[in-house]
Amino acid sequence: MNTLRRWMLILCGLSCFGSLAWGGEGQGEFAPTLEREGQVLVRNGSGVRTRLVFDVYAIALYLPQRAETAEAALSSPPPRVIAIRLLRRLDGRTFVEALWEGLEKNHAPDALAPFRDPLARLRAAMAAAGEMKAGTAVEITENLHGETSILVDGQALMEPVREPGFFPVLLAIWLGPSPAQESLKGALVGR
Repeated sequence: MNTLRRWMLILCGLSCFGSLAWGGEGQGEFAPTLEREGQVLVRNGSGVRTRLVFDVYAIALYLPQRAETAEAALSSPPPRVIAIRLLRRLDGRTFVEALWEGLEKNHAPDALAPFRDPLARLRAAMAAAGEMKAGTAVEITENLHGETSILVDGQALMEPVREPGFFPVLLAIWLGPSPAQESLKGALVGR
């Protein structure tokens, strides 16, 4: 076995052990319930987004009541919350690129047209955020009026998006027909 291949196997092995040690803890960081606008939201599911062998972020979906399918979660009434905790350092531009890829895979261009302005604002805000460290918390919340706010470590990333329907457009990145990760889609709906 050549030296390069041996080093690659060693690095992959070490990465896997690190992922196993951190993965369970990352999933366990999310509370079973949250309260928003006087309503108790239940954790519908949670999981870890992986890329190659690396854990990228842990994510949880909170809804007013459990949804057993992606379709039910996407059409669930507000308030709703997507909670994300980064498990590794991530550049804002990289996050934006992944977000855009997920949007384009799960929506026809005409379906995104009504959200052109808020998507442009989100793209600019995420790119301007720069590097986000492991442990950074991102919370995407849809309030009872259908407005969507995005917080990074408790601070507003941008002005709330007032256009109703924006939250499910984002949620489809994980629960749409071409999700970011199929196993994560299942985990978010409790499968």
